[in-house]
Amino acid sequence: MRQSRIGAAIRLLSRNNSNLLDLNTLVNGEEGRTVLDELIAKHPNKAAIEREALLSNATAKDFHSVIFESITGESIHRSALKTTGSAGPSGIDALEWRRLCTSFKHSADLCSSMALVAKKLCVEYVDPDGISSFIASRLIALDKWPGVRPIAIGEVSRRIISKAILAVVSDEVREVAGCIQLCADQDAGCEVAVRAMNAIFADEHTEAAMLVDATNEFNLLNRRTALSNIHAICPSIATVLTNIYRGDGDFFIQGQLLKSRESVMQGDPLAMSMYALGILPLIQKLDITKQIWFADGMAFGMLGLVKLYIYYWLI
Repeated sequence: MRQSRIGAAIRLLSRNNSNLLDLNTLVNGEEGRTVLDELIAKHPNKAAIEREALLSNATAKDFHSVIFESITGESIHRSALKTTGSAGPSGIDALEWRRLCTSFKHSADLCSSMALVAKKLCVEYVDPDGISSFIASRLIALDKWPGVRPIAIGEVSRRIISKAILAVVSDEVREVAGCIQLCADQDAGCEVAVRAMNAIFADEHTEAAMLVDATNEFNLLNRRTALSNIHAICPSIATVLTNIYRGDGDFFIQGQLLKSRESVMQGDPLAMSMYALGILPLIQKLDITKQIWFADGMAFGMLGLVKLYIYYWLI
């Protein structure tokens, strides 16, 4: 309370510790299948590039790396002030990083150094092993009643830098994602998606409705295929995403190490932009006159025929 973290204090007082699962706990009473087994299953091995999903006729906009010169120590300072949340594997939470970036004699030097890291990640390819600690995350397992929900918490320094990068490239990401995929940082994107879904479903020509429950959707996006397509359709963000996602991400949980080899990683502000751009080939190949997406949730229909209302629910 003295740190003005009222929300965290309320969560601490009301937290039900039974929601946090031990790795050796049996899942839904299944004999021999533990929480650790479930977490491993939710983070699959790398898959081969899906050739049919590659964009062959995409024309990328020209851009110059000079745009990232706008990332300065002041950008990092502003990003640090807006960053909140728990600590990653290092144990330094957002409040402490805010103090480091704003409250000391050499805070400006720290912010300038972090700006240099951000620019390097955006314009040069770096060794994945060299940034393994930077992209590592702390993992917790929550009881979904039934099932297991993995929650990853990335390093605060990564979140600060990623937000500063997004401030530069977000306009292009939104332009590429368009008005169909609304999770690319569009204003009120979630509300717009819900209203569009309701409009499609309420249309007088709607003849049918279908519900689809997508299992583990955010961990099944083919990472290499997505990165290849992003290089073609949105090159300004492609380099930093390649640096972060071409290697395996480390997830630390209760003394165990898990690997994130596919799709996007939780705890990364760039994750939603990558997911939005990564599934654009699927959206474009759907021969549907009306469709609206928010991340892995969608509604679509065909006028004059049978309209379908599909909602993908992340479990």
